[in-house]
Amino acid sequence: MDPKLQVLVKVANALNAKGVRWAVGGSALLFLKGIVFSFNDLDISVMLEDSQKAREALKEIGDYHSSERLSKSKVFDEFTIDGVDIDLVSGMILESYGKEYDVSFKNENVEHMELEGADIILDSLEAWYEIYNLQGRSEKARYIKDYLLYHK
Repeated sequence: MDPKLQVLVKVANALNAKGVRWAVGGSALLFLKGIVFSFNDLDISVMLEDSQKAREALKEIGDYHSSERLSKSKVFDEFTIDGVDIDLVSGMILESYGKEYDVSFKNENVEHMELEGADIILDSLEAWYEIYNLQGRSEKARYIKDYLLYHK
């Protein structure tokens, strides 16, 4: 199995063991849905009230790095687990067109899949369509739109 997917299994087991409400998003979500052929890192969204438990769970299995990114999100932590970069985000706020948008993880319309016995929670594609549009990442937004049009 791809080493990044092995890390996702490790992350899922750690977060699920602590009762964290979470989901994988970003390009890893697109990869797991079969929309793109590769991904570089893991974007993990968590409910704001579970962010401390999530941080503790990931610190137990990886290395925490203080974030260098300027983010208005309430929580934006970076980790490295077995060589894979992980962004832990909670209370996500994006600035676009001079306005701030709250695109926090809501634990709605998630899907579950099993990978190596682990319950992997996938964030909603609709949520990531909005996130990518607000970030100006029109190519990924278009991939999602095309996928949703084809699969609905």
